[in-house]
Amino acid sequence: MPKGLVFDNWGAKESQPIPEGHRPLHPPFARQQGHCFAIGVPGLLAGPSDTAADKRRSRLQLYEDGRPLGPRHSIYEDVVEHGGGRYNHFDSVVNFSASDNSDPARNGRAYTYRLVERTPKVLGVGGCHMNGAVRHLHNRRVIDVKGVGMGVAYSPLEGLRLVERLLGLRSEPEGIGRYAIATEAVDYALAPELDALDILMLEVTAHTDVLVGDLCLNRCAIITDFLNVALEHGDDLHGLAMQWYSNGLLKRNEEARAAAAAALLEALKGSDLDTEVNRQLVSEARGVRETVDEMAANTLAIQKLLGAPRLVVIYGPNVFFPDGRGMSWHSNLEADTRDLAARLKAPFVNIGELVRDKGVGYAVVEDMVHHTEPFMGDIGTAALAATFAHYGPLPPSSGQPASKGS
Repeated sequence: MPKGLVFDNWGAKESQPIPEGHRPLHPPFARQQGHCFAIGVPGLLAGPSDTAADKRRSRLQLYEDGRPLGPRHSIYEDVVEHGGGRYNHFDSVVNFSASDNSDPARNGRAYTYRLVERTPKVLGVGGCHMNGAVRHLHNRRVIDVKGVGMGVAYSPLEGLRLVERLLGLRSEPEGIGRYAIATEAVDYALAPELDALDILMLEVTAHTDVLVGDLCLNRCAIITDFLNVALEHGDDLHGLAMQWYSNGLLKRNEEARAAAAAALLEALKGSDLDTEVNRQLVSEARGVRETVDEMAANTLAIQKLLGAPRLVVIYGPNVFFPDGRGMSWHSNLEADTRDLAARLKAPFVNIGELVRDKGVGYAVVEDMVHHTEPFMGDIGTAALAATFAHYGPLPPSSGQPASKGS
């Protein structure tokens, strides 16, 4: 870290109005490399700083003329190279940059700070929306995200199975078990990071599970490793596969499933998809509705395993009508997800409201499957805001019970 720091006398200048609850930072500042300036701050006033062992410990929020700067917890090299308001509070020193990379000692602006919520430790369980949302929050240093790379899960049961595998509590059988795992390799090294979580963000994209016996398959694995591969073999094979999957499994239409499965098994013959595992998948997989009671039990099981005292439930359809309604095969999914949140006394976020307010083009890219970065960032912001509005401030240390709604 830089040397030659200046410790100010902390006397407020009358010409610089200080917002209520703020403390001043004013020149002289020690110029560092690039866009970075530094000043020492007494720990009694600024609270504990970040350390090498806990890079999100500081609660110091820096302001420029009353507007928050950030991302906070930025690494020193990013403050130097990019500036733009980035800062960190490390070893009782604030390394910071002005919003426009000007000299903060000469730009005529007032720099202040106050202590805010500590950075919450968050795990997002859900689909692509959820992964994008927590990634945005983490990149803005708003949360300390856990479980990056753990894969996706569309229903509470899929989420439970994913967390159980991550914690080493579950292994899948050979063969058909490959379709129960959302990614090629679950990163089991993430398990120690899941201690003392503050918030569980659960996105519900489906309440139909795909089961072979009592084995819950992961729909992302089926899409990636079977349906998308079938597309490479031509429209006819892919069309049969989609009839089997969409009409038979997801819509839980047994007559349609049986007919499509018979035709699909015949069409697979002679192709590289004609394996024992895939024949078992097509023959034995069934779509099974997850009731609200079952969704609640699975969600509570995830919370118990992770020790996460705060839960936010997010309704996350993949495709939308212009008014924000989810375009989905899953009847009553929004109502069931809202009921799930109510039963668990958790805040509820409907991402369709963002689409209704800002338009489908804001949310969905041209392929009508994937979603825009601003949309995913706003999902994370809405989920975090709903969590704090419902439960109130975080306790001083993670892992403590929530103040309400728990």
